[in-house]
Amino acid sequence: MAKMPQTFYRPLAIGEGDDKEDAFYSDRREQRHRYSSFPLLPFLPWLLALLFGLSTLTLLLTHKTPLQIAGDVAHISPAFNQEITTFQPNHSFIANLSSPDFQSSTRQAWLDLIPKGFGFLHIANPEKHPELPPPYHRHNKTVYTTSMTHQLHCLYMIAGSWNDLAVNGYAPPEEGEEDPHWHIAHCFDYIRQAIMCAGDVALEGQETTFPRGHTGTDGWNVQHVCKAYGEVYEWLERMRVDNRTGI
Repeated sequence: MAKMPQTFYRPLAIGEGDDKEDAFYSDRREQRHRYSSFPLLPFLPWLLALLFGLSTLTLLLTHKTPLQIAGDVAHISPAFNQEITTFQPNHSFIANLSSPDFQSSTRQAWLDLIPKGFGFLHIANPEKHPELPPPYHRHNKTVYTTSMTHQLHCLYMIAGSWNDLAVNGYAPPEEGEEDPHWHIAHCFDYIRQAIMCAGDVALEGQETTFPRGHTGTDGWNVQHVCKAYGEVYEWLERMRVDNRTGI
């Protein structure tokens, strides 16, 4: 009878098989624990993108563009560039205030300052801008004028009235006016407030044009930070409600 091969069994050390099995299942448990601790991890990029989008939308809805000094409160006008302007005397606008020819010799220079349309603009749906005063109506449109052209008009009115007083001894009323004094009084106070509103703090030094023996400052040859007047002029002319001219 053939001999059966002998089989030798090596007893396992206590815990040897259990350790391997425990290690295997421990890794699986740890992996499951990691995923269960962060169930939204796969969606994190999408959540971050959503939060960023909501934050941006909130800023757009709540953030207001800063107001410009001497700009409009309803943000209708654009942001104009700034430029450095040196103030110099220009006799084209004043000539001889006591001359009978004052207005005929200076009027064109003043007219050239004013864009076509005289600064009057059509603003549609003004009720959307509660900051604005009530409009007045022209050409069946809601119309507003602009402060800059109004100020220039007032200054020209004051100069013209001064000339009338110097030449004639009185200031005749404008067409349709009974008393010219209310108009000039309005202009003085209006320009006062415009000057204070702008608050130009350019630094002025020694005068350069005063007669001999007079000291102080004349404001000439001084640099000022100004709006680009050409840009303002072009915008007003482009937005005009009609083609009127005047000063």
